[in-house]
Amino acid sequence: MILMTEVWEEYYQKIEKEGIPEPLKGPRKQVRDIVPLLKKRGVKRILDLGCGFGRHLLYLLEQGFDVSGQELSETALRMCRRALEEKGLQAELVHSSMIRIPFPDNHFDAVLCITTLAHARKKEIEQAVREVHRVLRKGGLFFFNVPSRGDSRYGKGEEVEPGTFLTEEYGYGKGIKELHHFFTKEELLELLKDWGQVIITEHEMRKGRIKGFYVLAVK
Repeated sequence: MILMTEVWEEYYQKIEKEGIPEPLKGPRKQVRDIVPLLKKRGVKRILDLGCGFGRHLLYLLEQGFDVSGQELSETALRMCRRALEEKGLQAELVHSSMIRIPFPDNHFDAVLCITTLAHARKKEIEQAVREVHRVLRKGGLFFFNVPSRGDSRYGKGEEVEPGTFLTEEYGYGKGIKELHHFFTKEELLELLKDWGQVIITEHEMRKGRIKGFYVLAVK
């Protein structure tokens, strides 16, 4: 995880210096779309795992949820705190990797993990999912996304282990090498075999260059 700490510091320091790109200033459509379900299920307490500079954390707070944020990058957390102060909002923020979630068992109604879970080796991803399962209450929701093997970055860069590559990022992280594990649907089902219900939806971005899955799992 040391390597990724350095990578994410570089990534967020660049954004802090140059300013948040316009497309990253608001929540993803998929996050907006899941809010009605969260409210219908009576969700109150949410963990934004890998909250970055707070694009989804801030949105969920504004929707009336009690949101905590966890992030590996200290620069991103500093940006998130600044954004909270500017909007007059409050949230508990913790500095930790996703393989250790410093909250009690059964603490959250939902965990959101957007563009975070796949930036690790398979063993670390499995540990992170176990941690999410632990901190969710019975019936709690886990919503996340990961790239698939149909993604244009799959098979490029340095292969770290089967399905996992250190690839040169493009777009907002251009020039930075990031770890990606590229999933198959079967792999996701195996990863979440201890969960009660799993809904997997395929998606793509940037004219098909980025392909992956959005997943909703119920504990």
